Parts: sequence; structure tokens; C-alpha cells
Amino acid sequence: VLIHTHNEEKNVEEAILSAQLLTQEILVIDMESTDNTISIAKTHNVQVLNFPFSHYVEPARAFGIEQA
Repeated sequence: VLIHTHNEEKNVEEAILSAQLLTQEILVIDMESTDNTISIAKTHNVQVLNFPFSHYVEPARAFGIEQA
């Protein structure tokens, strides 16, 4: 499961926990969050990769699919 984030500290934990109901193979693609998104994700033992910030998700989505 791919999860794309940018400053989603309020939502990332719930997204990860929900995805873990389906699989343990979760990859978070973070677009330069400046809040606690990354540290929260890492507490759930998921892989976190960084991608340059953009106002649209398509490049990060393509990157995530390529990494998966």
C-alpha cells in the first residue's frame, strides 16, 4: 500500500493503521513535510521515502509505484 503525505500528522497514523488491516507492506512517500508526519509514520515501522514537494501528487505517485 502506498500512502502519500505532506504535513499529515493529524491523519497519517489512522491511514497506516487502516492499511495494516490489509497488509504489512506499506510505503509512505512524503513530500517534504515540516510537521511530525515522518516521525509518526516511523513509529509504525513503515518505510518512508522522501519526494520533492509539489502542488499535485502525480509525480510522487509515479515515484511510489516505481519504488514499490
